[in-house]
Amino acid sequence: MIYTDESFGRDFFIDLRSIPDLSAKPSFNKLAQVDQAQNDALETKFDNPLKKGILIESINDLVSRAGAKLISSRISYALSTVESTSLNGSYRRTYNCGDTIIVEDGKATSKYCKNRWCLVCNRIRTAQLMNDYLHIVDNWGTDAYFVTVTIPNVTKTQLPIALQKMQSAFTTIKRRMKRTYDLDFISMRKIECTYNSQRNDYHPHYHIVFKGNESGCVFIDEWLKEFPEASFKAQDIRPANINVTKELFKYFTKIFAKSGEKDSQGNDLYEFDANNMSPIFESMKGLRTFQTYGFKKTDYQKPENADYSEIINDVIDELGLESKSNEVNEIVSEGVYKWIEDNWYNDSTGEAICSFRPTKKMRNLIAGIRFNEYEPIPPPQNYIYNSTDLVYSQ
Repeated sequence: MIYTDESFGRDFFIDLRSIPDLSAKPSFNKLAQVDQAQNDALETKFDNPLKKGILIESINDLVSRAGAKLISSRISYALSTVESTSLNGSYRRTYNCGDTIIVEDGKATSKYCKNRWCLVCNRIRTAQLMNDYLHIVDNWGTDAYFVTVTIPNVTKTQLPIALQKMQSAFTTIKRRMKRTYDLDFISMRKIECTYNSQRNDYHPHYHIVFKGNESGCVFIDEWLKEFPEASFKAQDIRPANINVTKELFKYFTKIFAKSGEKDSQGNDLYEFDANNMSPIFESMKGLRTFQTYGFKKTDYQKPENADYSEIINDVIDELGLESKSNEVNEIVSEGVYKWIEDNWYNDSTGEAICSFRPTKKMRNLIAGIRFNEYEPIPPPQNYIYNSTDLVYSQ
């Protein structure tokens, strides 16, 4: 049953089938003709020898991705309701990110929005970055140092200017270290920004992995000269092992923050406030969140026995959205699958592409997504797809 505002007041379950399609998409048979610049999309394929379906390894990835898709669609819908945002069109595109999957010739193919706030795309992007650069930090060994530099928290209106000043200061210090101190500037840099709900302000900062302790120490000294109002205690340098370095590859902002409340089992509850998170995304527009200096990826050959899968999975599952298929012999038939509520369903047969079901944690996260005067989107109900009449029933 779908409840209405009249029956339950403000705290009611939303049937997301009633939310309109937020971007004008072409018909499926015209997808290949869509301009690449408009798509700005990633394409993912899963290779295996089957001709009439995809194997369990691919299914497990789809089950995990479904959790990210579920949360991301709610986040993007909330962001699309923020007034006076320059990113409204991008938020709407994320709502439809990866909502069609084509299973053909043993491959599952989809198109993605590639936006920074999209959890689905961030899983792909983060895994790619870690796969490309973790072995380089390993190669640096005891010469690798993890540096954090920051400035005092700023307001919403101050954030864009603060980020520009940080970028300018970084470039100035980089040039000064070479000319004044004759130091090689070999590093990886990540910019992050978090929102402080208690203070209602923003905390921009850099995470940097330097090759060389001296370079890291000199950078901090020069940073404090550029920002004398910054606290010395807020800056940090420490040896960079793999576990420390993983901070460099996490999302550029914490999508969810602790709400200060707990559930009946004593677990922390989280919230996402679209009105306060959108300014971060707007201020970051056009900025490179991750960048390397003084080296190329091709300078370092990845060892054949290097395996970072465990730490990569740990980072991309920071929200605890990963899960596995319960069906040992699960195989999916070829066809076109469309996202409906909490899974992808075959256009012709109604078959679900995987055995994903939202967990309690996922429902709690959705309950904390706030938009339009901080009104929450409640958890999804446990719908069961009925392929006969193509509707949901409880």
